[in-house]
Amino acid sequence: MTVFCAVLISCSRSDVVYSSFVDIPAQGWATDEYCDFPTAQLDSTLFVDKTARYDLILAVRHTERYPFSDLWLLTQQDERRVAELPDTIHLTLADPSGSWRGRSAKGIYMYTDTVARGVEVPELYDLRLRPDMSVPVIEGLLGIGLIIEKSK
Repeated sequence: MTVFCAVLISCSRSDVVYSSFVDIPAQGWATDEYCDFPTAQLDSTLFVDKTARYDLILAVRHTERYPFSDLWLLTQQDERRVAELPDTIHLTLADPSGSWRGRSAKGIYMYTDTVARGVEVPELYDLRLRPDMSVPVIEGLLGIGLIIEKSK
């Protein structure tokens, strides 16, 4: 998948140490394609402090064309793992009444969820995500982001 990746290191919140978003192609996200978040490409020393703890947050941007209320993502990590991160992540994008969760503006919705809290992130960490859904291509998704911030 050819994707655009925007990496932000200086955010308005001083506790964010890594933030990267992958744009999903307009034709949709094929369920056999990964979005890659290689933290070491930004800075190989981000996670050298073994006593530091972090929160991992996933962000999903989508439109009303997204046909599901949930998003299931398979995680792939190499030997440098965040042990507390599950193999499959379930994000609930809509509430039981069908209303989209998160913030919205001009028909674009942004939902964030903390998927791991207070964890050690290994040096040279690389996370890959792909959808685990019942269709071969998912429409209506605009982007997936990984935000890592210092735990409070």
